[in-house]
Amino acid sequence: MLNLIEAVGMSGCVRAGLGMLQAPFRPRYLGRPLAVCWFINFRCNLHCPFCCKAKELRTGVPELDLDDKKHLCRAFRESVSRLYLSGGEPTLSEDLGDTLEYCKRELRFKGLGFTTNGVRLLEQEKAFAFADSICISLHGMPDDHAEYVGMTPAMKADLLAALGRLARSDQTRHKIISFVITSRNLGQLPKVAALCREYGFTLSVAPANDFSESESLTGGNGKYAEAIKRLVTEHQDILLGTRAYHDRIVHRRPYRCFPLAVPNVYPDGRVCRPCDKGGPSEHNLLRGVSLDQAVRQIEQDLTLRPCSSNCFKAGVVERSLLLGKLLPVKQPSGQLTCQSHPA
Repeated sequence: MLNLIEAVGMSGCVRAGLGMLQAPFRPRYLGRPLAVCWFINFRCNLHCPFCCKAKELRTGVPELDLDDKKHLCRAFRESVSRLYLSGGEPTLSEDLGDTLEYCKRELRFKGLGFTTNGVRLLEQEKAFAFADSICISLHGMPDDHAEYVGMTPAMKADLLAALGRLARSDQTRHKIISFVITSRNLGQLPKVAALCREYGFTLSVAPANDFSESESLTGGNGKYAEAIKRLVTEHQDILLGTRAYHDRIVHRRPYRCFPLAVPNVYPDGRVCRPCDKGGPSEHNLLRGVSLDQAVRQIEQDLTLRPCSSNCFKAGVVERSLLLGKLLPVKQPSGQLTCQSHPA
């Protein structure tokens, strides 16, 4: 609780509490967001079969130049003090380090983080200096993971080097592994959890966004429920997210959903609509509209159906996963002493 107060302030916690009380009666969560998740680009060097942004990667959305990125970050900072970068693949943006440096030094963001597949992380040395949180997407032990997502042997070697570099970094406060659960990699989950414990990483888990994949996992699949229960029992201390979240993904219980607490923003500055009305809105932060104004307008236009446990878009329905990547929580202590890396 102290971490949450430090992150968003006492007034933010009060707004959050009021939003929770109002949630059963209207979709409005907060008059003001707690953080922003910005898709800095829609380019990627891998081909994850469960990618929730596959459509955007195919159609393409122009990436901003550095000046416009700074302009957009200034718009973010007027409303929030915590920013998380996603994609696409953030490390494919050559100015990622410059963007993070500007946000930290000039705009004084209190929390900065990004997700990466790790392949080109070592090319972004500035990222280690200015990101409070770095999350590597790893959906199995490196050998299995490389085959699953289309990595070449050279890419796998770069990923292994990045894992070791991040584990030994004394600059990045929060080091995270993100594991998307599918029917194929379910058996890899205990091994990845053990890797996280060895390296001192926090572990974030979520079922695949694809409904058909989620259905094959949870529809009478006792192994899936048992795997999550075992994970919580044996590794609760390194897991990201609330215990209630992990209980929900086991039992397919309805979520308490606050989709606009941490709004998503497209690479070009358009604020996203949440849930089944997803996609970019007409509200572009580079055209004079503020993030607060955009969120209020989207709230007015939004009509949420009763929340269904069939939805596994965990980045929307369980914001503790995202906020957890930006809060100043204690990092697990790793026991990595060898110079070799796991296969």
